[in-house]
This record gives sequence, structure tokens and C-alpha cells, in this order.
Amino acid sequence: MEIPCKSRKREAFAEIIKDIDVKVLSGETLVISDLRVKANGYIATSDSPFTNKEIRLRLINHYGLCLIFLESKGSASTVFYMEGKKQISDCTSSQKDKVCIDRCAEIIQTELKNCDFELNEKFCDAVDLKESWENTKIPELLLRFLGKVFNFDSKFYYEEQGEETDGDNDYPNRKGNSIQV
Repeated sequence: MEIPCKSRKREAFAEIIKDIDVKVLSGETLVISDLRVKANGYIATSDSPFTNKEIRLRLINHYGLCLIFLESKGSASTVFYMEGKKQISDCTSSQKDKVCIDRCAEIIQTELKNCDFELNEKFCDAVDLKESWENTKIPELLLRFLGKVFNFDSKFYYEEQGEETDGDNDYPNRKGNSIQV
């Protein structure tokens, strides 16, 4: 009686698990395609071979969600390793911080692109540049950001210039820029 393919695959996977348990639990990085080749060595050539996806799913079933999979650009190889819960939490937190920073950068970039220096693509000298700077309205979101970065109250900046707030959100009506450069 011949052993069914599924049973042989289960046994083959059990063999490679014995080999990788120590490495995975110690945090060593492993390549899925290497495991696939090794697992395929344990099954008959007439059986359907393991795929990277199948190895990945079996690893998740075996180890749970403590595995971290990394796919590098330009490489067909997927590597994985296991992290402790604290490290996973730190990694997630770090990723959220990066997303937040990227989003802030996008908002600031948009605000700066929308900022009108009233130069109208003309050749200008130092006087024109100074006049443009003095009349440029600093976007509210950029001013808030800079206030947080350089620890100043953006509301106070406008109040100091003698400008009025708009009543709705206590942010001043912008009438120009008197920041000295």
C-alpha cells in the first residue's frame, strides 16, 4: 500500500521542522526557498512539489503569528524569523511612527507647493525676493508643525504681529510673513 502524497508532505515538513526549530527560536533568519528545496528532497519525485506559498502557510500553522516575513525587492527569496512579543510590538510601533512621519511630510509638501510667493515666474533680484518673503502667507499647517518642532506657539506668533484671530478656530487671519531671514 502506497502512502498518500499529503502524508508524505506532512512527514517531509516534520523533518525540516526538526532542523529549523533551533534556528527559528534563536531569531536566525531563514530563506523559504531553501526550506522548500530541502522539503522537496524528502518527498517522491512523483508527488507534487512544495511551493514557497505552501511552506509559508505550513510555517504559520506550526509557529503561529510570531513569524516575520520579509520580501526584498529585486529578489524572489522570502526570508523569515521569529520575534518575541515585545519586539513585535516595537516593530509595529516603529512602523506606525514611520507612517505618521511620511504622512506629515506629504501634508507639508502639499502646503509648500500651494504657497504663493507672488513671483509669477519672473526674474527677480534681492529686493523682489525680500518683498515676496515679507508678503508670503505661511500655511497654517506648516506653522503648526514648525511651532511643535521649534517649541513656539504658532498662535502667539500671529498675535505678536498684531493680527486678529478668525474666531472659528482661534488661528489668526494670515496677512503676510514678518519672520526675519
